[in-house]
Amino acid sequence: MLSDPNIGQPPTPQLSLLMDMNNPHRVLEEVKLNFLEMFNNDAFTRLSAVFEDVVALFSGKFPGFKACDTPYHNLKHTTDVFLAMARLLHGAHIEGATLSETDANMGLIAALMHDVGYMQKDSENYDSSAKLASVHVDRGIAFMDHILTHKGCSRDSILACEQAILCTDLEKPLTTIPFTSPSVELIGKMLASADLLAQTSDRTYLEKLPLLYREFKEAGTENFACELDLIKDATIFNKRMNARLTTQLDSVNRFYQTHFQARWDIDADLYQVAIERSMTYLASVLKSDAENYQLHLRRALKVSG
Repeated sequence: MLSDPNIGQPPTPQLSLLMDMNNPHRVLEEVKLNFLEMFNNDAFTRLSAVFEDVVALFSGKFPGFKACDTPYHNLKHTTDVFLAMARLLHGAHIEGATLSETDANMGLIAALMHDVGYMQKDSENYDSSAKLASVHVDRGIAFMDHILTHKGCSRDSILACEQAILCTDLEKPLTTIPFTSPSVELIGKMLASADLLAQTSDRTYLEKLPLLYREFKEAGTENFACELDLIKDATIFNKRMNARLTTQLDSVNRFYQTHFQARWDIDADLYQVAIERSMTYLASVLKSDAENYQLHLRRALKVSG
């Protein structure tokens, strides 16, 4: 009988235990550390300013806007994507990808801005910001254009951010986006990958699915008859996501393993490890006790703006 090569080997570290991902400014520190491995400190100044604007926006402290009220697409999701994007950029840089300081800066700004379109203006009175789901990409791009113009960004840089954010729209074929350069296309595919993987690798992803169902219901999306239908769809969504990563996003998630090896001395893609653990657990729950799935989702959520 063949022996299991994993027996006696230490378990792969958990993504969620590397650092405190619930602390936005701790995330900013980690992103900065990775950025400075690639470029200089001056290039990070504008990014830090945009980060503070986004934190203020989600917290209800940005002039003219209300605080975030979407429990799934919240500040934590945004900072998770921001960090996931930084890790991809770092891994790509190590592997020799041709990305400039400006490319990386705009990609990270796009990560911060990709869901700001869910924020309601003070003049708006939707009973839930989830109702903005179908238009949040365009709204977010408009907000980003305004902010970056006032911060002195060039029109070309702003356009790069716009194209990257468009890549996060699952309803928009990437072939319809007129990328201005190969590097902008790479940045866009990285952001689309980071957006998908930051969600599904979250340690509390399964616990957050009911929150996503609530957003769908408030938005008037009729894809799922009940919460359990969405829970069951998670494994199917994961397969579709893997296909998208490979066939449409050029498998740019391969850069994660390079990043984790260089940054943490871990020879693994911890995002994929986390997803596989989660999907394996969900499959066992659905097989053994699907009707009582809530009893098996035990991790505490820290729901914030």
